[in-house]
Amino acid sequence: MSAGLAPGTIPLPGATVTVGDCRCDVLALMVDDAVSGVAVMRDERDLVLLALKDQLRGWGYGSEAVAQVERVATAPIRVLASPDVGLSLYFWLRLGYAPAKEQPCQPNGLVLEKIGRE
Repeated sequence: MSAGLAPGTIPLPGATVTVGDCRCDVLALMVDDAVSGVAVMRDERDLVLLALKDQLRGWGYGSEAVAQVERVATAPIRVLASPDVGLSLYFWLRLGYAPAKEQPCQPNGLVLEKIGRE
């Protein structure tokens, strides 16, 4: 089933959602065999949304969630970080991501890629 991704909502794992004109797959992020959040992937490399349960934020679970996504991705992932939200940008920089050499026209963010992954 495909649905639009409404602001402030988190889709269910296994669902297909529409973001803009793109269909995206929703992956479950697991901690201790329980769903701890979701990752929304536009294709094999574009991470659209990473969301964790509130009680898991600030404890390193976000970094583990990114590692989970990197392990299942079939290509190096790209993320869109808002330069207006310093904490988001810092999170990705800390994990080894940097501004991509090619920046598609993204009026609301900066495309980041993992340094050293081809």
